[in-house]
Amino acid sequence: MNLRPRELALDGGFVPIGVAEDLPGPDRVFIGGRQSAGSRRTDRRLARFRVGIEGRISHLKRRYGLKRSRLKGHRGARTWTAWAILAYNLDTLAIRAS
Repeated sequence: MNLRPRELALDGGFVPIGVAEDLPGPDRVFIGGRQSAGSRRTDRRLARFRVGIEGRISHLKRRYGLKRSRLKGHRGARTWTAWAILAYNLDTLAIRAS
């Protein structure tokens, strides 16, 4: 199974050429703070999505220990991240259930 994103919403620090080389070709790339050939409506939607994700990442870093992994290597970082996201999802479910 080959998964590839249809749209990417990136921070202004990314260079489009580098993104195209590192990721499988998305249909649409939005980079914050730069002009794109797409519609204004789509650009606004992707900008709002990126801003929302930034807040969630900040929350995960502050509350769930994603500032740094305490496990070694890439595999350890993946395990650390998976446990943090599981804890976040369980907290979210507990809040919505009550």
